[in-house]
Amino acid sequence: PIPVRFVAICPKGHIEDFPFMEWVHGGNLPDNLNSHTLTYKAGRSAALSGISISCSCKKTRSMGGAFNFSSEKGGALSAIGYQCKGNQPWLGLSDNHSKPCGEHLRAVQRGGANVYFPRTFSSIYLPLWGEKTDEKIVKTLEDQKVWGILSSGLEEGIRISREKCETVASMRGVDPDALLAAAQRKLDGVDKPPADATEEDFRRSEYEALRNARGGQATDLFVEARDVNDYADWVSEFFEKICLVRKLRETRVLESFSRLLPVETDSGPTTDNIQPLAAKSYINWLPAINVRGEGLFFELNECRITEWLASTNAKRRAETLAAQYNQSRLQRELSPTELDAKYLLMHTLAHVIIRQLSYDCGYGSAALRERLYCNRSNGSEPMHGILIYTAAGDSEGTMGGLVRQGSPGNLEPMIKEAIRSTGWCSSDPVCIESSGQGTDSANLAACHGCALLPETSCEEGNRLLDRAMISGKPEDPHLGLFSDFLKNQP
Repeated sequence: PIPVRFVAICPKGHIEDFPFMEWVHGGNLPDNLNSHTLTYKAGRSAALSGISISCSCKKTRSMGGAFNFSSEKGGALSAIGYQCKGNQPWLGLSDNHSKPCGEHLRAVQRGGANVYFPRTFSSIYLPLWGEKTDEKIVKTLEDQKVWGILSSGLEEGIRISREKCETVASMRGVDPDALLAAAQRKLDGVDKPPADATEEDFRRSEYEALRNARGGQATDLFVEARDVNDYADWVSEFFEKICLVRKLRETRVLESFSRLLPVETDSGPTTDNIQPLAAKSYINWLPAINVRGEGLFFELNECRITEWLASTNAKRRAETLAAQYNQSRLQRELSPTELDAKYLLMHTLAHVIIRQLSYDCGYGSAALRERLYCNRSNGSEPMHGILIYTAAGDSEGTMGGLVRQGSPGNLEPMIKEAIRSTGWCSSDPVCIESSGQGTDSANLAACHGCALLPETSCEEGNRLLDRAMISGKPEDPHLGLFSDFLKNQP
């Protein structure tokens, strides 16, 4: 048998087989249903009308029009009176075990991109307790069995037991006093965010750790700060700090998923369109993976950005995009989001740097990822950081090729070429003059020819991009942050 390539899904995330029997009979099922047999025939035409479904009762219907859908009236399946049954087969809930949903069903390709949108969260591990700590002690405390022993049965509920540390130290051959001190630091937490911390708060902790070159060679976070004066003179004009992230560990968690449309991670867990991974509410864990790798961290010059925003039309251009983007979010029942010119600049700069790195250091663009540190709600504590990194699932991570591109002599031509590439696109002038393109019309001057990446590399699903923020546009050549710099380049 060959799996049929059509399924039916609803906006709330349910899925079921395409109802071929109802489709053939126009929604009126015969009484002796078990005696009817369907035949699927594909003709010479590649169109849906070339596929016919025949019943042993001599009724026949092609698949033409099966994909028709209207948000107001429903689709072809609603026209024959067939609604979503609320099937959740990944939970073992289907047919008679599920609660009727009543939403309009939509026929889609089984392997279509809109069938499954994972809702994932990720975080960079910050083992700040392990700074200037012996490598053997770090490895001892990273052992989950050892840490489970030390963190259970705390003295007065807040202190690690010295006796347990002495026992573990004798088994692992480490200093018991140093082990106790490191274990207590790990238990207490260093710069630990509050329980009600937002995504931006977590990002801020990562941002501070990266820009201040926290961590150590013995831990899973090892950041080396480079003096911007070691690079060409123009680098310090645009970048405050450059750090080589020689080691990092990222945790990626799959929280839930949606269908038809992706649901952003800031929309909350109660959104109706989000489907859970587990049928039982008492299951309090989620599937996750730890990946190790390396990266480059850039902190943009805050004074230069402030000057740029005050002297150009970038803020007004960003406000236009923000208005139409938030309008599309409201139509999808999502809350509006903060969006400004600085975010568009940083996001687009991250994309073009990734594209250039894929040429210079041999990584495919899908192997590199961005992580933006840009304040979008708290203006009193601005962030201006970009982390470009790669991470692999093995225990050793990657081999250092990305970090090497951050060395003086390698970084300058890479960034210069990345910036220069924004001045022209193979789709110009259509691209540079666009007032909205891509998903949700959420990009201005950005398309597959100039700024888009594989969606696994982008935090925003290839949205909120505008290369005019970097190099300007013909009728406004000074719009971009790097416009004057490019003008003076040979």
